[in-house]
Amino acid sequence: MIAKAEWLRIVEASDRDAVEQMAVSLDAGESEVLVVAQELEATAAIDERRGRNLAVSLGVPQTGTVGILLIAKKQGLIPAITPLLDELGAKGVHLSSRLYEEARRLAGEL
Repeated sequence: MIAKAEWLRIVEASDRDAVEQMAVSLDAGESEVLVVAQELEATAAIDERRGRNLAVSLGVPQTGTVGILLIAKKQGLIPAITPLLDELGAKGVHLSSRLYEEARRLAGEL
């Protein structure tokens, strides 16, 4: 699955205090992502609405899992997103039918 992709790297936040402070309103993973994004001046990969809203309020650009898959397809890192979207759905990740179809359209897979 995507978490094992060679083209992804895991980075930990340097500012542990900021992660702890943010964890008051978000879960630990979302807090870590937002702090790392701030530290690296990068885009945060975050799917949950609360995390996305906080990213916007902090001025942190953000995308979700589907956005990452689209970027990976565009860069030739994966051949297709449809099997990965289907795998996410099979694992219980909810994607609206509108998002599913739009992602496939943007990937040129319709």
